[in-house]
Amino acid sequence: MMRWAICTLLLAQAAKPVRSVEFGEGTLGVPEGCTHVEGRGIDSAVGHLECGKPVSKIKYDIGFASPGAKPEIHGWCTANTDRPPARRTELRTPDGRTVFVCDLPVYYKDPAKLVAVPAPNISFYVDLRTPSDATWLLQVALAFQPRVPAKAAR
Repeated sequence: MMRWAICTLLLAQAAKPVRSVEFGEGTLGVPEGCTHVEGRGIDSAVGHLECGKPVSKIKYDIGFASPGAKPEIHGWCTANTDRPPARRTELRTPDGRTVFVCDLPVYYKDPAKLVAVPAPNISFYVDLRTPSDATWLLQVALAFQPRVPAKAAR
């Protein structure tokens, strides 16, 4: 567990944002070496970041579709779904937040994915091909700053 804490700290320090992208749920500091590509979603913000060489494509799904419904704290890393994670790890960030990281197995033709969830309705994911895919995923997830609800800010 100590290794994960050290890795999280190093990645958080290494992720130097070049610019910020605002979402209703928070702000993503786009790390140096990444380009943001906005997508089109029906009920949430979707898109991806292209990072490094060879390019790691870190996709995101930000927002919650159903008004009044409560999001799962583990987001895409929730166990009671059609595609439960094989493993789920809880990481603490240097600023005291929690990021859940899980690996989703192959699902029909959809390849295995590594997922990072920095807040209940925020998911970043990558089709895991190389170790750099995992590194970029964590850098991007740690660069997201969830918006603090007005009640919690008081």
